[in-house]
Amino acid sequence: MKRLTKSLSLFLLLAMIFSLTACVKTPPVDEGPEAVETDVLIIGAGGAGLTAAFFARDAGKDVILLEKRAFTGGNSILAGKFDAGGSKVHDELGVDYSAEDHYNDTFEEVGQATEAADPDFVRNFTSKGGAIIDWLKDVIGAPIGRIVNGKEIYAPLETGEKLTAEAIVLLTERVKEMGVDLRLETAGTKLLAEDGKVVGAEVKGPEGEYTIKAKAVIIASGGFAASDSLVSKYAPEWGGTPTSNTDETTGDGI
Repeated sequence: MKRLTKSLSLFLLLAMIFSLTACVKTPPVDEGPEAVETDVLIIGAGGAGLTAAFFARDAGKDVILLEKRAFTGGNSILAGKFDAGGSKVHDELGVDYSAEDHYNDTFEEVGQATEAADPDFVRNFTSKGGAIIDWLKDVIGAPIGRIVNGKEIYAPLETGEKLTAEAIVLLTERVKEMGVDLRLETAGTKLLAEDGKVVGAEVKGPEGEYTIKAKAVIIASGGFAASDSLVSKYAPEWGGTPTSNTDETTGDGI
């Protein structure tokens, strides 16, 4: 009986040791940080992603905004001006140029560049330009100061800065002040779906790979102009030519 008691005691002691050892070994080393949850996940922090983050947060949603580079702006930060018509800025500066004027000019320009100009797309683009300019000036504080050729809207001459670059800096500061969770050097690597609905994404950042679950996902990661392979495949007429896009515009989201 004493031998049995000793055997049981030894068994229980060993079982406890193995249990404690098992606890020490979890979680698996490749599991990465725990999944986080949010209302809206936005992939890409250029002009489109930052604007989406502003309005989602303004609507009271929790927002995580990802950017694979170490800074925001995307291609938007490279432009020197905005094109638009029919804004309050036009009225303030005494420039007679309507949204309809912008539509006609843009449709003509697009028509010269391609045989497949889509009037609905051009209409959607040009009809909202004036309101966007007014929002950037009145809400974000972008330093709009001059209009050239009716539609080309710039910062004041004396600032010496690009309007788009200043707008991106101000918009980035605003969304951070509003509580948007901006995660730089963090790329979306795979969308997650359940029952045919996107429910989040796998991401990779400085802290490793992990999952973000979201009620809505917005992809604002741009095009693929800096990817030689994708350009050669989908737009072979432009293959081998330089691009004005950033070198990170590689079509990841697509």
